[in-house]
Amino acid sequence: MTGNEIKEVSQKLKAGINLAFKKLLAQRILEDGEFVISQNGKIVHIKAKELLKIS
Repeated sequence: MTGNEIKEVSQKLKAGINLAFKKLLAQRILEDGEFVISQNGKIVHIKAKELLKIS
């Protein structure tokens, strides 16, 4: 693959991941759900609505 092809594939992957996250976030908001993440080595539960405010 050339450098341009690699860059194009990378951009498409990033766009796909971003779209998937937006869909997941929207679904979690509808369900009044939360995400479980690691923050500074500690497990944290954060409501999807709060995460929307941050992003």
